[in-house]
Amino acid sequence: MAESPSRSQLFLKMKSSYLSRKDSRSFAFEVINNPASIEELMDYFFSDDLRICQMASFPIITIADHQIELLLPFLKRMIIGYKTAPHVAFKRNVLRTLQLLDIPEDLEGIVYDLCLEEFCNLKSPTALRVFGLTVMCNICIKHPELSQELLPRDIQELRHSYLALGFDFL
Repeated sequence: MAESPSRSQLFLKMKSSYLSRKDSRSFAFEVINNPASIEELMDYFFSDDLRICQMASFPIITIADHQIELLLPFLKRMIIGYKTAPHVAFKRNVLRTLQLLDIPEDLEGIVYDLCLEEFCNLKSPTALRVFGLTVMCNICIKHPELSQELLPRDIQELRHSYLALGFDFL
């Protein structure tokens, strides 16, 4: 079956120019409506080309919000790619996706450590630290013993830092 013209145009636009917010949402819904195209989007998302990776990262969160199961086959690769991510948008959208998921048990330890490392890195952007903390809190709901490790060291410190602005529950 041939690609619809609108999807072809969006993939072409992603490769050659700026993808606006409107185009990004349209692109995400094209992928949702034609799940076979998720492979191509994820190839762009995992690209070594900074610009392509950045543009591909924008539709990912829309897909995560509306049909997260499309991203599940790529979850392990997203987590592995996090460490060498070419752009903050990649990291931000991986963490935003992870906070919406019930993380598979075999990945919880890796994800928790990754988020803890990000949270403790004072040079990390606030969004990454806040999303990372949210992911850790979600894991702590399933494994309450981890919260004892996290609370005294990090959350109390957070109350007195500029990061408190990123949370509405503090």
